[in-house]
Amino acid sequence: MEDFLIYTFKSAGFITLFYLCYRIFLHRETFFKLNRYFLLTGMALSVMLPFLTITRMVEGAPVNYIPAGPTGNPDVRDITAMPDIWSVIFWIYISGAAFFAGRLLLQLWSLKRFLSGCEKDRQEGFVLAETTRNTMPFSFFNLIVYNPSMYTDKKELNAILEHEKVHAWQKHSLDMILLQLFMVFQWCNPVVWLYKRMVSANLEYLADRDAVRKGINKKDYQYLLLGQTEAYKNYIALTNTFFNSSIKKRVVMLNKNNSSRKQLWKYGVVIPVLTVFLLIVNTKIEAQEKKTPWKVSAVEETITVTDTVHVSKDGKLPIIVDGKFAGEDFDINSIKGRLMRVIENKKVAVEKYGAKGKNGVIEIFTEEYLKKNPEMEYMKSEEQYPVKYDKIKSSSGDDVVTDIKTSSPWKVKVGVQSVDGKQPRIAVNGKLMKKGFDINTLDLSRTEKTTLFKDKEAIEKYGEDGADGVVEITIKEE
Repeated sequence: MEDFLIYTFKSAGFITLFYLCYRIFLHRETFFKLNRYFLLTGMALSVMLPFLTITRMVEGAPVNYIPAGPTGNPDVRDITAMPDIWSVIFWIYISGAAFFAGRLLLQLWSLKRFLSGCEKDRQEGFVLAETTRNTMPFSFFNLIVYNPSMYTDKKELNAILEHEKVHAWQKHSLDMILLQLFMVFQWCNPVVWLYKRMVSANLEYLADRDAVRKGINKKDYQYLLLGQTEAYKNYIALTNTFFNSSIKKRVVMLNKNNSSRKQLWKYGVVIPVLTVFLLIVNTKIEAQEKKTPWKVSAVEETITVTDTVHVSKDGKLPIIVDGKFAGEDFDINSIKGRLMRVIENKKVAVEKYGAKGKNGVIEIFTEEYLKKNPEMEYMKSEEQYPVKYDKIKSSSGDDVVTDIKTSSPWKVKVGVQSVDGKQPRIAVNGKLMKKGFDINTLDLSRTEKTTLFKDKEAIEKYGEDGADGVVEITIKEE
């Protein structure tokens, strides 16, 4: 819903730019055929360009994403539906579009009924449809409708028919149908109604010029335009009519000298304008997370830099498998977990699992459980990420830290963690960083070497600041 409305707003912006460019630079020029293509291109690009997205990647630290779902965990953000205002706007828009679509269908049906009552005669690829109704001449594709009893002067009638033949031959009705469809989509945009007037007027200029070029006396043709009324507008929205509200402008354009070819540069104005607008509204900025594809090893201890959820520094958290506590002797590698969630908030863990959750818990769900419990569907709405487990043993052989590795973006942290719970300092190119330094601010793709210094060796090189160990990272210079 919201995405569709945003698309509609963008489309309205593009058609507005085309209208402004036409109104400012082109509507006084006599390049009527080029203007026709320009206006049609405006409608087509206004439909297509909002789909074009320009993605710009920027490097940044990984972001902790949290899954949506009905949970009491305040660390898990519940993504709710769009605000009510969007729903209201959407249904107002749909109601308007339905109204104008219905009106268009009714006009087509009425036109079909009208044409079925006309006497038709095919001449030179056109169908002349005579009617007894008191209506102005008009054309619809290759059909030309007129009431012969309204014109006693055959010269006058011939001029009108030549005008309508230009409309029919150049298929101007196609422009009007496409315009009406576009107006159903963009009915709420006031610029579209002005755009319609520009399209209709330009088609009349084009037909007037070509009709006069066929040998009709220009002076008589102008008197014919000025001497008629506009009493009947039965199907003006769908058809090309000889008499319409732009008669005076048509006379002016008919007498205007042809525009110089030097003015063709004006058609190029829209290109930079559209490009700037496209970059403003269709540029998507994505943060490219910095990866840590390397490991640092020592003889007795292991320091790992990886996409890892560090569950505990002092010992394992209770593990809940498919909603049930696993025993103390439970081997985490004995099951094939499908989805995993860490509840770090102690209050929430206690409320859900009692005293055993006082330090938080690890929830693991198997594929079989997810199939049997549709209420967990919200978790499956995300991509399903396989869970891998890795136990790190201390020199005494005890499991001190359990790392749960997953490609899921739920709770991914990149950091340096020693097996005894100490947090070693980071040194970059020999310079010791401050405590809490985030290695994700480095371009780790340019890592040349990593070295672990610990105990006495770390203190000798970095003083007491190296008491917990130091990971020295050498980064290639750009």
